[in-house]
Amino acid sequence: MKVRKLFFSCLLLIAGTVVNGNAQVTIGSQSEPPAGALLNLENVSGVKKGLLLPYVELPSDLKQWGLSGESIDGMVVYNIASGLEGAYVRVNGVWKPLAVSVSGAESVFTDPDDGKSYAIKDYGTAGVWFIQNSEKEVVGSIPCENPGYGRLYTSSQAKLACPDGWHLPSDEEWNVLEQSINTTYNDNLAISPSIDSYLEYRGSYDVVMRIPAIWNRSASNARPDGTNTSGFGAVPSGYYLNGNGYKENGYSTIFMTSTPVDASNPDGNYYARAMHISQTGMARWLALSIGAYPVRCVKE
Repeated sequence: MKVRKLFFSCLLLIAGTVVNGNAQVTIGSQSEPPAGALLNLENVSGVKKGLLLPYVELPSDLKQWGLSGESIDGMVVYNIASGLEGAYVRVNGVWKPLAVSVSGAESVFTDPDDGKSYAIKDYGTAGVWFIQNSEKEVVGSIPCENPGYGRLYTSSQAKLACPDGWHLPSDEEWNVLEQSINTTYNDNLAISPSIDSYLEYRGSYDVVMRIPAIWNRSASNARPDGTNTSGFGAVPSGYYLNGNGYKENGYSTIFMTSTPVDASNPDGNYYARAMHISQTGMARWLALSIGAYPVRCVKE
């Protein structure tokens, strides 16, 4: 056995690989791997190489292995299932996207209170918006089921979820944003029903607002995959209802606004904006008083 180990170590060294006594590995040079690193991949002579994840086809519910054999929390794979492509990590028995890329950002804002940074974009008359969900840790707020999707807030928490100099957008500010995105990125197609329609999906600009490859498109009536050409970066964060838990993760998102449905009842339901993978466009929707939802922020 010792002879075999020695022979294998010699082969690794010849191939430009270092294995030390702590079972740490460097590939690409003869340097020792950094302390704490099991694997160190180095760029040698300008040659750039990446680590290729195993390609697997995960099931649409992202809860089972999808292949023969067991899976273990912490496993990382590349999912090739149509509509769910991307890198996933297994956490508490569920496969979750490793990260969400944000394209179209014009600049970055860093919240001085907690150091968290957000990609932002100027939408002209609609103003400057976060193009990712707020992650501000307001007391009582909860994280989204998937990492990188931000946090979920009740109506009172949502009013505290934006940094100084930013605010929770109103129902009207959302209307202006949607019209701007439709005009600039969706060929200015007619918005039908009208932009003020309530509890109805209108327009067809959801595609240009959704990040591709992370929405669950397994249903036969699923919308085309997102292009995110608007840079808005909508993710399928779902929402949370007291007594019912997380809902619609992977399928929908409902953004809270600052406008109550009944102005005389600030503790009641609020207007919201909803996207669902099986629905065309975006809906002027309802955020229930018993729910928690993602938040975007607009600059003052």
